[in-house]
Amino acid sequence: MVPRTVHVGLLCHDGGAVLVGVLRHEAPTSSIVVLGLVDCRIGCDALRHRLVGRVAIIVDSVGGTYGDPHGPSPAVFDFSNIRHSRASRSVRRIPLTLLRLHVTLLQTVIAVARSVLAYVSVFVWILIFAPIGIVLTVVFRRGDVLYALASAGARLGLMMAGIRFYVRYGDRVQPGRAAVYCFNHTSNLDPPIIFLALTAVHPKLKAVYKAELRAVMPLLRNVADALGFVPIERDNREQSGHAIDGAVDMLANGDSFLTAPEGTRSRTRSLLPFKKGVFIMAIKAQVPIVPIAVRGAGEAMQRGSPLIRPVTVEVTIGESIATHGLTLDDRDTLIQQTRDELERHLTRTETID
Repeated sequence: MVPRTVHVGLLCHDGGAVLVGVLRHEAPTSSIVVLGLVDCRIGCDALRHRLVGRVAIIVDSVGGTYGDPHGPSPAVFDFSNIRHSRASRSVRRIPLTLLRLHVTLLQTVIAVARSVLAYVSVFVWILIFAPIGIVLTVVFRRGDVLYALASAGARLGLMMAGIRFYVRYGDRVQPGRAAVYCFNHTSNLDPPIIFLALTAVHPKLKAVYKAELRAVMPLLRNVADALGFVPIERDNREQSGHAIDGAVDMLANGDSFLTAPEGTRSRTRSLLPFKKGVFIMAIKAQVPIVPIAVRGAGEAMQRGSPLIRPVTVEVTIGESIATHGLTLDDRDTLIQQTRDELERHLTRTETID
């Protein structure tokens, strides 16, 4: 039997065709079956189309019958003799669609490679330099070296992953003033990016973080302890109360804190409800709240995915919100002011350069 060249493709309900591969098949056209494991969303604008499904429909350029792509069985299409049909017109779009598919796949492969490189680089950096930094910090009772090493490691990881960022209104950061910096949390990339954006505050910049992270990051746990970061057990009111009081004392001594008042990463661009702990902390210490709006980090690394895609992230330092003279009864008003300032920057219509 003469081998046949078979083009494996998908059809959307509007007749749009997507070429996803070519194979040689010796069986008669009528015996070609569904190949499966191909997603229509890979190659066409499926968000505007009704999906055929996660199956491959055979498009045979040399023979076959023109069938219904939405029928109960796989169809074999001969577009060579259908000059004026919608399907025929859509076939002419296949080269461009195939090019887009190849570009998308290439971008994904590059992102995977860069992500692996970033993870390995940061892991090796931590393994080598974290113990050195901890020893120097304990011996000389200075955190400058550890902050410098942490900054270098963060820059290395972001560079390997292809993440760039820029800061708007960086002059609003006052290194000599204690403050509570509140950022919207959409990605695991937020903390290292903001840590670098607030380099001027080092080594006075501390952080409030979830105590659960101590179990999954044993070496970083030691780094956090050496830097004076404060863990909070969200389900333990007594422990979290003591932790907040300890942070208040540190704020009174001139330290600043980096916090994510949402408590966890948002899956959307909308802000989650804010936890009250960081605002109580700011009111007790009578230090200002400085909102920090981050745009783009969620697109770079989505929640639940280890893949990091190269993007440019925008970090906007908001206007300081004073807490002088406020009492704990004012915490809800302070929370709303912070949300409003964050949303003002997050909903700006200007695009990221």
